[in-house]
Amino acid sequence: MKKLLYLLLAFSFVLVSCDKDEKGKTEVDSNELSTAIVGTWVYEKTDIKEFTTNYPALTTSLRTLLSTFLSGTLNIGEDFEIASYSTTYTADGDAIHKDKDGNTTSTDTYSLDGNVMTITSALGTQTPTISITGTKLTMNLDFKDLATSMLSDSQVRAALSMIPGGINIPNDFQITKLEVAQTSNKQ
Repeated sequence: MKKLLYLLLAFSFVLVSCDKDEKGKTEVDSNELSTAIVGTWVYEKTDIKEFTTNYPALTTSLRTLLSTFLSGTLNIGEDFEIASYSTTYTADGDAIHKDKDGNTTSTDTYSLDGNVMTITSALGTQTPTISITGTKLTMNLDFKDLATSMLSDSQVRAALSMIPGGINIPNDFQITKLEVAQTSNKQ
C-alpha cells in the first residue's frame, strides 16, 4: 500500500500545470524561469491529460481511480488530503512539500535548464517542461515508466485488488501513455 501511495503522491507534488492561460498575462521567458519559480505554489487540481494501457478494459478503471485520487475525493486515510499540498521552490534548488498545516512532508531537489526542470525525489528523476503565466505554474510530465514500474510490484497489485470493486493487474500489464497535469497558484 505504501508503494501505491508513493505512486499517487508523485502525481500530487511533482507536477504542476494549468489548462488555460490567465487573461492578459504574459508567459515568463524561459531564461527568467529560475527566478520566477522561486516561492510557494499552492496546489489547486490535477488532470490526467492522457492515459492508455495494453489492457483497454483496465484503462477505464485505473483512469477513474487515479482521477478520483488526484481530485482529493478518494478516501485512503483520515489524515491524507491530497488537495492540501503546497510546494516551495527555493533559489538553492530545493522543492519543499507541505501539508495544509504547514508541516513539511518531503523535500526534493530541482534544477532548471531553460524550460526543462529536473526533479529528483525518492521516486526517481523526472524532467517536465515548465512555463509560468501570471500566477500559474505549468508542468507537463510523462509518468508512464514510473507508473508501470510501480504497478508491477506485487504489494501494489495486492492493494489495488483490495479497493472497492478490486482491480486485478495482469503480469504483462503495461501503461503505454500517462501524462498528468496539475494546477497550482503562486502564494
